[in-house]
Amino acid sequence: MDILKHQEWVSLLLLEYYEPPIFSCIVNEVLRSIRGESLSSTVSLILPYILPATKLKCEDKDSSVNNNRSSLYGLHLGPVTEFTEDMLREAEKPPLSLQINYEPLACLLQLVQFFNCPTAVLIGKRGMKGEHEVLHEVGEILASAFSLCFIKNRIKLSIGETVKPKEPWCALYG
Repeated sequence: MDILKHQEWVSLLLLEYYEPPIFSCIVNEVLRSIRGESLSSTVSLILPYILPATKLKCEDKDSSVNNNRSSLYGLHLGPVTEFTEDMLREAEKPPLSLQINYEPLACLLQLVQFFNCPTAVLIGKRGMKGEHEVLHEVGEILASAFSLCFIKNRIKLSIGETVKPKEPWCALYG
């Protein structure tokens, strides 16, 4: 029994794309569930988010935000843990003047701050080469933080067209 107390558990949750306010409701329920189940243990979140370059703005002309190469920024939210520090060691620190103009991500960051979970946020910018390059960077950071092997050519994206329900509440309740 003592061994089970010291095991680390990993849960992975992938969400479809939703607009606020539905997105806010979903994230709130997920975070409430995580906090409710983890009162006796420390939970750390990893939030990778890939945005179009047009959603990131920076006043610093030399910043990688303003050029065409992809970049991956890392920041802490909530208490800093060894786990979140390991996750963000390889990521670039965002410039102080970085502005994120994307409501779903802003909503997510506010809810995570409210629940005060140790969180490593990885914000990827899609450059000229698209999502694949940013996914490779995220994979490499995760692999180096956990001493894993990351194989780039095994990533396969099959992004299809999403169908929006007629009424927003249908997305949550069917």
